[in-house]
Amino acid sequence: MRKWTRISLIVCSAALFWLVFLTGDRKTQFGDFGLMYVQVEQIIRQDYKSLAFDYPARAYDPDFEFVPFRFPYFGKVGSQHYVHFPPYFPLMHAPLYQLLGSTGLYIPGFLATLGTLILVVRMGQRLGLPDPLTALIPPVFLLASRLLLYNIVFHEYTIAVFIVTTGLWFFMKGMDGNARGFVWFGFFMGLALIFRLEFLGIIAGFSLVAVWLLRSWVRTPWLIGLGAAAPVLALAAANTYLHGHPLGLRYTLTMDVSAAYSHADILRDMLFSTVRGIVPQSPHLLLSFAWILFARTTLEKSLGLGWVASFVILLIIAPNAGDHMAPRYLFGLFPIGTVLAVAVLARGGLASSRPRQVAAAVVFAALCFWSVRSTLSGLKFYDNARREIREMNVLLEQTQGVLVFSDVRMAMNLQNSFANRPLLVAETPELMSKLNRTLQAQDVTLVALNQNLRSGCDAGPAPVELARYKTIRVCHQKYISVAQLTRSPTQ
Repeated sequence: MRKWTRISLIVCSAALFWLVFLTGDRKTQFGDFGLMYVQVEQIIRQDYKSLAFDYPARAYDPDFEFVPFRFPYFGKVGSQHYVHFPPYFPLMHAPLYQLLGSTGLYIPGFLATLGTLILVVRMGQRLGLPDPLTALIPPVFLLASRLLLYNIVFHEYTIAVFIVTTGLWFFMKGMDGNARGFVWFGFFMGLALIFRLEFLGIIAGFSLVAVWLLRSWVRTPWLIGLGAAAPVLALAAANTYLHGHPLGLRYTLTMDVSAAYSHADILRDMLFSTVRGIVPQSPHLLLSFAWILFARTTLEKSLGLGWVASFVILLIIAPNAGDHMAPRYLFGLFPIGTVLAVAVLARGGLASSRPRQVAAAVVFAALCFWSVRSTLSGLKFYDNARREIREMNVLLEQTQGVLVFSDVRMAMNLQNSFANRPLLVAETPELMSKLNRTLQAQDVTLVALNQNLRSGCDAGPAPVELARYKTIRVCHQKYISVAQLTRSPTQ
């Protein structure tokens, strides 16, 4: 490996290690990441004998009426309840969590990102990029997209993206004439579906392009299908056994929700929203669309056309906008997109006259600067959210007995507290009264939005502000009646 590229990889790897393991808080979990953490905790608690939801408050709520996780994050199959995320990612992390604690949850994702960095460099070299430009690929990939954020939370994307990128590396070998490359492409893309079903759009896009460019209408699909068969059939069998559907519980619940979304709104969000749109967050990747203008060989054309085809297919099949602070359904294309963007810079700008070289470098630097700025704002948001939720968890640790929330959004972000004690949600006065009859003799802490409790609540701890939510106040006192407590908190 060339000098500057080697230095770039070492520096980026060290920076990633510092960010993941030497800074921040790896223990506090919330949101989707927290739900996967709950799955890990429950798999261990049930001694790996069940992947179903083990409800700590079942004694008080046998009908799961007050469960803190709601549709579409939670569903029932037969007589069992499940968190809707596939259990395979939490299952593979459970032994590491037992062995190394919270740090163990982040090791596979960190190693996967290192693997992706190496692969994108290899891809750039395969396209003939010179050393200074291949050295540019790792920092651009790492810093200029919000995929970086998924290294500091417990999520499956880093592993899924590494597997997809491995598949595309073998796709390049297949386009070079190595038939086994297509078999391995199919295998790794099928493996990626275990973690993220939307990556079906990537295998479809690149497969169609390969078949068309090679005019191989039977052999190429057969080779790709041969490789994909084992992981895809294994996934379908496991999903059917656990959740009654070959695509799993997350798919069935998400499809139930998707009907409420206009696809025009989904496209607008994924492309242009400042919250999760690729244009305002990672505009440098849009340069990848221009690669087809500079591609010379069949391999180079296949990457450009595959990027475009997969991008379009992912937009078409997206069930919603992703509901995260990033265009996450497109993440599988980010590694190859970074390589193609740098390749466009090399072949479209730096290989021309001096004024065009300067203009191309300025435009590329400006787009990357804007993308890095977006990434840093995302890091700041997660850092603030994690700090505030950690403070809330500390407050709840000072309480005893059952936790009752008046708002499910608060409970959905306090999975650390949920893991060790009964936690229930009752969002209406009627449900509060019904729950009161069940918990009459229990020691309960009510957690309510400030608007539901009159000022002067004798709570003890000061209010804490949760990210994006209203101020909440925790009231420590013997549970008498939620209805009475709401009207007269000092009683």
